[in-house]
Amino acid sequence: MRTLPLIPVFRAKLLEVQEQQKANRRLCGKSYNKAHQGYIYTDAMGNRVMPDYLSRAFPEFMVSHGFRRMRFHDLRHSCASLLLASGVPLKQIQEWLGHKNFSITADTYD
Repeated sequence: MRTLPLIPVFRAKLLEVQEQQKANRRLCGKSYNKAHQGYIYTDAMGNRVMPDYLSRAFPEFMVSHGFRRMRFHDLRHSCASLLLASGVPLKQIQEWLGHKNFSITADTYD
């Protein structure tokens, strides 16, 4: 488990998703799957979307929207590089990425 900063635009989006889920629960009534209420990424019926869906669908999404094909994991590397370029301390980036050893982060991004 890691704690990451929640920037305002993401907070707003998460609150929007939460409201949509509440609306779906009201609309679907007993048909709504309440077993996954603690999850953010559910479909309109409350079913949990499997974590690997995003990793599998992301490359095709990029291409279909006119971008070069890339893996979802590549965003992690881009984010870390942008954080470092913006002056975020490497130790903080290590913690956010969940690297056990500082040297992994330093060797990769410094």
